[in-house]
Amino acid sequence: GTIIQAMAIFSTGDLSATPVVSLTSSILTSVFISAQLSHEWDASEENRQIDPAFYGFLPSSLKWRSFLLLQIFLTSTFNLVIRALSFVILSQRSTSAVMIVFGGELALYFLVKILRGDFQ
Repeated sequence: GTIIQAMAIFSTGDLSATPVVSLTSSILTSVFISAQLSHEWDASEENRQIDPAFYGFLPSSLKWRSFLLLQIFLTSTFNLVIRALSFVILSQRSTSAVMIVFGGELALYFLVKILRGDFQ
């Protein structure tokens, strides 16, 4: 949704409050959900017992855990904004290039998942 909203804003040139607030809300909502899921999955005792090498990057201290959640939130925000803007800029050049890049990213994602054995 973020890429579609960003494309609509850039193609129309409408920088009024409504589309910008809508895009910002979409970005912040997506990032909050992603950061919170990462936090909850990592903090899960069950996940830490199943795969301690992967889960458990959050410290036990509430102060540091909150700080790390904020860092995940900020990093995810910048990542989503950059990715959305990159796709918008690339789409101005070539729609097929967007599909190639997006397809390549999905293929790489699934390749890593297969190599890790996540589909068992």
